[in-house]
Amino acid sequence: MGEVNRLKHDDSPKRDPAKMVEDALNADPDEVPNLKKKIKDYDCRIIKLWAERDILKSELDKAKIIIEREVGEGKTFEDILWEENGWKGRSEKIQILKTKLKKAKETFGDGVSTVSFTTENTMVSGTKSNAEWNLERIDGNRARENDALKEEILVLWDQLKQLDDKCKGALARKKTVEKDMKSLKDDF
Repeated sequence: MGEVNRLKHDDSPKRDPAKMVEDALNADPDEVPNLKKKIKDYDCRIIKLWAERDILKSELDKAKIIIEREVGEGKTFEDILWEENGWKGRSEKIQILKTKLKKAKETFGDGVSTVSFTTENTMVSGTKSNAEWNLERIDGNRARENDALKEEILVLWDQLKQLDDKCKGALARKKTVEKDMKSLKDDF
């Protein structure tokens, strides 16, 4: 990182690469070893800078992943920075919700029961009032009624299929009897 900062603040005059090559070709033969050493030094510096760049890029990618986990997918840095209400991280939201839960417990006392449930990988503590318990009970009753109706529909479909088969058999017998009747009438 020090080399990067040094190069950023390097106030030495910038030389044109084409001019440097021309100077090297026109250089005194005694300076060739010195120029080779400079080229080797520059190559080493370039390799070090590339390695440092790769390390920094890797760290940046890791930081982006961590920020995405904290903020959520689909949010850009500009969205977070310029959001009017101010962005709140997960930990801050958890603290706010804990405070609200504590106030609700203080306000409602024994009228509210505490229940734990899991969402994805975390354990969340929530409160359920009598109305919520009633809604869950009603939901359970509806689910049982729904299952019973599904079974009844299956039974009715089976009965319909059996009646359809009987109807087709009766129609086939009717056609056969009509054919036989016609042939008997033709014979007399």
